Amino acid sequence: TPSMASMLVNAFGLKSSIQSYHLAGMGCGNGVIAINLVSDLLKARPQGANAILVTTETTTPAFYRGADKHRLVTNVLFRMGAAAILLSNKSEMRQRAKYRLTHKVRVHTSASEDAYRCIWYGPDEQGINGIYLGKNIVKEAGRGVTLALRHIAPYAMSWGEIGRFVSLQVQEAFRNGRREGHRARKAVEVGEIGKGHLAATPSLPDDPSRSNHLNAANTPTPTPT
Repeated sequence: TPSMASMLVNAFGLKSSIQSYHLAGMGCGNGVIAINLVSDLLKARPQGANAILVTTETTTPAFYRGADKHRLVTNVLFRMGAAAILLSNKSEMRQRAKYRLTHKVRVHTSASEDAYRCIWYGPDEQGINGIYLGKNIVKEAGRGVTLALRHIAPYAMSWGEIGRFVSLQVQEAFRNGRREGHRARKAVEVGEIGKGHLAATPSLPDDPSRSNHLNAANTPTPTPT
């Protein structure tokens, strides 16, 4: 208190008619969650409106001072950072826009107890609070990515890629479940995974975001991706 939304309104002297929304406790996923919220808010204003999304991750309050290895890793894995982006559905902004948001996909796996418990903030055996990262985080992260890709595939893959995928699924059914990987490399030009998530998804060695992080160092995790 005050919220970041209130801080921005005060710092820039924004109008009293402005509508502000504050999301907290989302960590590095805040930017993507906020994109969904802003998109829905703009859809509710078909006459056209502008929205500024400001996202930040402040890790100092969650700094762990104990000795539990499951919690110590977060001290070196995450860092502080911030980003901002202007989104609009005004027709006159179309020519000035750098990107166009065509589809958005978000999956939620917290109904699973394993997913719910793989990352959580709480005390260790000595009562010292910290962010706990379970050993099953790689499995749960992979499951979340798989669910998201199933929704994204129809938009990103060409009809030829979809046909090849279906063909491989049919062949698999006649091979007693022996799986053959399908890589739709031509379907996606650029991908981005947060710095912390790269460590949790070692099965993606060729992901473009891995090269991006290697070239641009440890970029802030809350950046909308």
